[in-house]
Amino acid sequence: MVDKLLDKHIDSEIAELLNQQGYRPGGSARRGRHHARFTALRVAYLVQRYRLRSRYDRVRDRGMLTKREAAARLNIHETTLARWAEHGLLTKHAYNAHYYLYEASHRICRASSAVDGIGFDRAAALKTAMVLKPSTEAEGDVV
Repeated sequence: MVDKLLDKHIDSEIAELLNQQGYRPGGSARRGRHHARFTALRVAYLVQRYRLRSRYDRVRDRGMLTKREAAARLNIHETTLARWAEHGLLTKHAYNAHYYLYEASHRICRASSAVDGIGFDRAAALKTAMVLKPSTEAEGDVV
């Protein structure tokens, strides 16, 4: 079951799902251990003990890239990549509780060009507006 869940979930999510479904870790039948629950650490132990393919390897096999690789492919900074992922411009896939792998396709490259164009137009419009801003004071005390 853990092997199947690793395709779509990280260790902590798997532990939560197993607990919700009423599964208990081995040894929980012993006296005083009937309240034992799965944790991310117990799931990680099962992955290692039974030599299951890790979540990282599974996501990499689907073509996902590290933050550095995706940023290089899109020719952007890693911080920009993270912001785009936060705003839904590209998809990130967790491989543990803190780290992600990213999708970087040609569709994203075209979207990044559009975003850069919008940012440039806004900057140009702001600069033009600052230069052409009329004065609030006019000759003869007329505003």
